[in-house]
Amino acid sequence: EHIEGRYGLFTIIVRGESVLSASVGFRTALDEGGLTGGLLAVGIGGLVLAFTAWWIYFDHPGHLTPGREVAFRWGYAHVVIFAALAAMGAGLHVATEALTGHADARVAALAVAVPVAGYLLGLSLVMLVTGTPLRSPRIVPKVVGAAVILVLASVASVAATVAGSAAGMVVLAAAMVLSTEDC
Repeated sequence: EHIEGRYGLFTIIVRGESVLSASVGFRTALDEGGLTGGLLAVGIGGLVLAFTAWWIYFDHPGHLTPGREVAFRWGYAHVVIFAALAAMGAGLHVATEALTGHADARVAALAVAVPVAGYLLGLSLVMLVTGTPLRSPRIVPKVVGAAVILVLASVASVAATVAGSAAGMVVLAAAMVLSTEDC
């Protein structure tokens, strides 16, 4: 339980740093180009991504409290989660740069979608190493959600990718809350 608490706190710290990075990008874009619909979508979508990432991590019983036999694998699998959370903040910063013309729009869309997908796959990996079956209703939606978000980023604008990623995370969080499965 002690190490689980530390990993949870580290997740909060990384998420906070990501929000800081995204807010700096938002402020810079706001100062440079004013408030636009795209910037508003990225700002609100970024906050929704932060909140849903937190919710999905902490309200998901399938990946908590590893036993001794899987503790190291559980810990190393968290590296994927931490890296994805850090990259999510950087991706949101790049998204704001794209809205002001300082970054490529497709690269910016992927800079958001790849970390969001990586986060979902990282959660799935942590759950797999703790014994959750691959076909579990706790894992399959995350994998499908990651794929949908990546496809969205390959065809949609930056603002639509951020908003769509946020909407996908909301759906996953709501499905998790409404699920009656006891893991």
